[in-house]
Amino acid sequence: MSNIAGKAYAMNVITPIRWYKVWLNRLIFWAAQNVPNVLNGLLTLSLIHYARWVIIPRDKFPRLDPSQPKEDLEYSYMMFFSNFNGSWAQYVDSFTFAIPSGLDLFWKMNVRYPKSVPLTPFHDYIQHNQIDTSHYYNA
Repeated sequence: MSNIAGKAYAMNVITPIRWYKVWLNRLIFWAAQNVPNVLNGLLTLSLIHYARWVIIPRDKFPRLDPSQPKEDLEYSYMMFFSNFNGSWAQYVDSFTFAIPSGLDLFWKMNVRYPKSVPLTPFHDYIQHNQIDTSHYYNA
């Protein structure tokens, strides 16, 4: 999944998180947004257009229709959405080099998270949990 003619690429990663650790992850996200200089490494990455993390509790997972049975999920889920230029490997590597401790902080509560360094297990983790983007519109 490489950059073609300077166009942006969309990445979607959905990772399971133990339901009883969600409150701690929300606290970490709050601190990252409100404590100065925590995410400064991200600001230096010109290839990132957009990045967002969202946590959906296991009892709030959306249903497409009222007739759809409510699921009894074992995990809550953390979703990561991003738009970027460059190749997939460049993007994932640049995140690792810009904020390795931040990535570990954001994802460490998630099931089977291997840490951001070394790169190969982290790449494998992201690839395993990535949902392919079947349609992406860039104006």
